[in-house]
Parts: sequence; C-alpha cells; structure tokens
Amino acid sequence: MKYPSVVIIEDEWIVAEELKLLFEANNCTVIGQADNAIDGKALILEQKPDLIIIDIKLKGETDGIDLASQLIDKSVSDLVFLTSYGDPQTRKRAERLKPLAFLDKPFPTHRIAELLSAI
Repeated sequence: MKYPSVVIIEDEWIVAEELKLLFEANNCTVIGQADNAIDGKALILEQKPDLIIIDIKLKGETDGIDLASQLIDKSVSDLVFLTSYGDPQTRKRAERLKPLAFLDKPFPTHRIAELLSAI
C-alpha cells in the first residue's frame, strides 16, 4: 500500500526535515509537521493523513505514545513510532498500540524506502 500523505510529529527540527525529504523522495507528500503532541493532534485530526510518524519522546507533558493512544479512538491513519529509546518498558508500552513499525534513530536513509515497501 502506498502512503501518499504523511504527517510527522518530531520535536527535533533537523530529524523532522530529514524525514520530510526522505518521504518526499519516496513519492509521499508530507502534509504537515508538528513538534509537540497538542499541535500534532490538531494537525492529524484536521489533515487526516494516510500515515503518521510520531516520535515517542516529545517535548511537553504528553509523549508520542500518549498522543497515539488519544488518536486510536478517532479512526485515524496508520502509525509508525520514531524512537531512540530501546528500553523494553517503553517499547512494550508502544507495542500495545499496534503500530505498523518502529523506526529507530539514527536511521539510515534507505530505511524509509524499506519501511514503505514493507507496509
């Protein structure tokens, strides 16, 4: 399945920009970016993207897992967690939401194409 529209929720600007370029290079349109859960939730509910990339650790009180759990009941898009956290407790908490995949930071550029072809 192709994911023509993507929203990226990532609080590190350079990582968000790199992801945007990589998704666009793989024929996706990044229709929005946010750096926190509040703006991210509003953007996702307004834009209704085909694929959502959410960093697990976001600035502010709400992390990416909490944001994703708020969206599950809204029948929103497919989800990929972006993370540099490999600890089992965090991973288990995120896995309960049944994301399509995890994209571990730092990620090689070819990982986006692999991710899109696998889902």
